[in-house]
Amino acid sequence: MNSLVTWLIAAFLLRCTLSQILITPTVNMTFIENSSTNSDSISVGCVGPANTTIIEWLQDEIVLDINGINRISATYFGNISSLTIMDIRVSDGGRYQCRSSDGQLSAQSGYFNIMRIPIVAPSIQQLVYQTNGRVECTSVNDTLGLWYTLNPRVRIMSNGTYTLTTGALLINNVQLYHDRQYECEHLLTSNPALKRSVIITVNVVVPSMLISVPVNQSVVKGQPLNITFEYLAIPSPNFTWFINDNLFAQLEATAGSTHTMIFTNVSQEGWYRCRIQNGLGTAEYSVFVDVLVPPQITTVTGQIAAAVQSSVVLSCSANGDAPLTYIWRFSGSVIADDARINGATSGSLSISGLVEADNGTYTCEVSNLHGIVSAIATLIVIDFPQQLSSIVLTNVMSTSVLVTLSITANTLNQPVDHVIIGYRMNSSSDVTTVSIPVSTSVVMLQQLFPNTTYVVNAVTNNLAGNSTISNDQHFTTVIGVPKIDTVAGTSDSYSSIQLSVVLLYNGGRPISQFHVRSRIVNTSSWSDVYSVPVDSDYDSSSPWQYDVTNLLYDVRGYEVEVTAESSVGQSEPVVSLPIVLFTDLPGKPELPTVMLDSVTENSTTISCHTMAIGQPVLNVFNLAVIQPTQQVYSVYLNSYSVGLLVSIQAVNLTSDTEYQFTCYASNVAGDGEHSDPVTVRTKGLPSNTTIADAGKGMNLGIIIGIVCAMVVIALVLFIMLLYAYYVKKVKQNIYLVKSVPNAEENRYDTSPGAVRRQVTLERVGNGGPLMKHQVGDTLNFNRGEISSIQFSRQASSAGNVSLSKQVSNGMASSYTRQLSNPASSAQMHAGYSSETYPLDKITAHYHISDSSSSLYDDDDDSKLSYPPSAYSTHV
Repeated sequence: MNSLVTWLIAAFLLRCTLSQILITPTVNMTFIENSSTNSDSISVGCVGPANTTIIEWLQDEIVLDINGINRISATYFGNISSLTIMDIRVSDGGRYQCRSSDGQLSAQSGYFNIMRIPIVAPSIQQLVYQTNGRVECTSVNDTLGLWYTLNPRVRIMSNGTYTLTTGALLINNVQLYHDRQYECEHLLTSNPALKRSVIITVNVVVPSMLISVPVNQSVVKGQPLNITFEYLAIPSPNFTWFINDNLFAQLEATAGSTHTMIFTNVSQEGWYRCRIQNGLGTAEYSVFVDVLVPPQITTVTGQIAAAVQSSVVLSCSANGDAPLTYIWRFSGSVIADDARINGATSGSLSISGLVEADNGTYTCEVSNLHGIVSAIATLIVIDFPQQLSSIVLTNVMSTSVLVTLSITANTLNQPVDHVIIGYRMNSSSDVTTVSIPVSTSVVMLQQLFPNTTYVVNAVTNNLAGNSTISNDQHFTTVIGVPKIDTVAGTSDSYSSIQLSVVLLYNGGRPISQFHVRSRIVNTSSWSDVYSVPVDSDYDSSSPWQYDVTNLLYDVRGYEVEVTAESSVGQSEPVVSLPIVLFTDLPGKPELPTVMLDSVTENSTTISCHTMAIGQPVLNVFNLAVIQPTQQVYSVYLNSYSVGLLVSIQAVNLTSDTEYQFTCYASNVAGDGEHSDPVTVRTKGLPSNTTIADAGKGMNLGIIIGIVCAMVVIALVLFIMLLYAYYVKKVKQNIYLVKSVPNAEENRYDTSPGAVRRQVTLERVGNGGPLMKHQVGDTLNFNRGEISSIQFSRQASSAGNVSLSKQVSNGMASSYTRQLSNPASSAQMHAGYSSETYPLDKITAHYHISDSSSSLYDDDDDSKLSYPPSAYSTHV
């Protein structure tokens, strides 16, 4: 750079005499790529003739564009210019020229040779402990290079530890002291100024390894255990502990070379294993831990009481490493086996023939090689209790007496647990006992017999047994009311009960009479009380028998209440357990009766009498189909009685089919006998209207009535045909028939241009004019229950029209049938049904129209005074 400045000054002084552009340097030069020293920058100078200006620079004859490149800069001073390149790169190599404003181009500079980075070496390198390592450092010219250790700086020569090679330093058997900084130096050329060096830090890492491990351990159960070992690992490792291959603990990495694991309250015997890991390697070791178990007493007899002259066993159980040694002590002295004592060196100490001197505290000691433990057992020897001081009897009643006891105070060896009082009739040896706690000194003896002498005594009791019996005390109860023991009964009829009453006692006086009443189970209403006198020779020790009659049958049964009476008074009433009345199978019902007006295409109603069927019908009466299929219809009655008329409807039958029906009753005993069968035929289809055979029970009067009805219907149809012919001849006279009881009225509409309208109102049953319809008429049937009706038209090409109402569950349902002929069609619509009519009536209204006139249409219904549903005729 300094030579360039000197050259530029000289060129400035000579610029007035220059005729060509001068450039410097003109010699070849070598530079290092990316050098950070000032001496490794490229500088080029250029001076042109006077009165010219240097305007640009060229690299290898290509204009150099330095816009936006901070590391390259050019300065211009008229005909003088300089070019500076910092942070030299390989692309900067070559020859440079400058150009003046008159287009003159300078000669080329010397050649700039740019060498790449001389040394390639990672700044931090890692070697593994106790392996052969290699520290990389490569120069651009693959020279051997010089190596130094730093702090202090000492040159490394090839020897048994180090080996210098081209591009690397080899270290044999890497040790921890090789963890340090090294300097690698290379000469790029023979010019010492081009010498370069780098600093390399070497880190030595160590896979996890064990330096020393402990031997097998022994520890007393429940005590802590420390396991310590030395290790070497860089970086620091993690520690994982296992006990008998079961994970115990995981510890994070810690710095150091010693690891100690503390196990508190050790209880598991076996292999304790540690695994150390640092990512470079894994090491494991195992230690067997022998857990020494001292004796531990698990159960011991705490306190036990026993009677004198009895035997007792004191128990003591323990766990621990064998062998276990047992010793029993009494009051501090060791016990030995003798004639009364056995097991003094075992877990069970047996003592027989107990005496008061055996009272006291016993110690069980258990020991093994690892320790000794003891536990206490207490024995209390109990003597027989003392006799009662006195027994006082007061408040003697007919069935009770108050007993007051005087008990001697308890002592340690003669405690009283409870008192046993015994009493009996003076004339009997059967003793009744009552046990009471020692804290009770007064007790009431109850349920005694009146006017009876009793004997009473008592003993005290404890673990040893009973005291001697106290002196007998005698007392006699007073006369009282009788008492009933039980009331029971049986039944052999559905209306009576055979009663049996057993007395506990008569109270000292003869029974004069019994009072009896009854009620149905689960009801609150009792019958009247029946007072029944007792014969003078009645023995109260024998059951009293009585028949309760005239009962109404009920499946729930009866309860009977009885009270006994003597001259002293009445006993407490006693109620029997529920008594179920006897029930046999129902008898055979009478022949069923067919309700003729109920026979339809798919249903009929049968009536049966339950009279004289022998047993009460509980709540079910049945109608059975036996032919052609088997089916049962049941009625659940609201009362339990005989003599009912039960009507049952059979539905979902097949039309024009013969059925056989029988009736039978059911009760808790089962199904009764079936009645004789009755045969009924359901009605056929509407096109073939007949009334089915009503069965063998149908009489001649019914048949005659049916025939008469059919004749009347035929006559009415004939009149309707005549009427229809008349209407055809006089087309403008169209009639509507309205049924209004007890009223007659004519109504006319003579508005201009309108067809004559006439409404005729008739009484029901007067037999007024029939309705005749033509082609195009509409018949809207609103309601009614019919089997079949036939309308006829008198026209050359007309046929007959039939309309049948479908019946479901006793009500008419919708049905539509249309008639067609070569000329036109007529429609008949069956509407809703809300009323039921006999077979000889039909209710309908008519809407009649043709191509030339109309009585009314759907859009002008309001012209009529009556709604369409009111217009009807009856056939």
